[in-house]
Amino acid sequence: GDSGGPMTVFENDKAYLIGIVSFGSQGMCARKNSGAAYTKISNYTEWIKGYINQVS
Repeated sequence: GDSGGPMTVFENDKAYLIGIVSFGSQGMCARKNSGAAYTKISNYTEWIKGYINQVS
């Protein structure tokens, strides 16, 4: 399914990851008037950086 997929925004010809799909209507993510829930990446930035440092 779509779970784990990216939510991106484009600024100045660069793509930025701002969210990850948590769940949504089957086969309907990113369609007009369909619902989905996303996890906000900025809430987890420090955890992500710490994990990357541990496994690098």
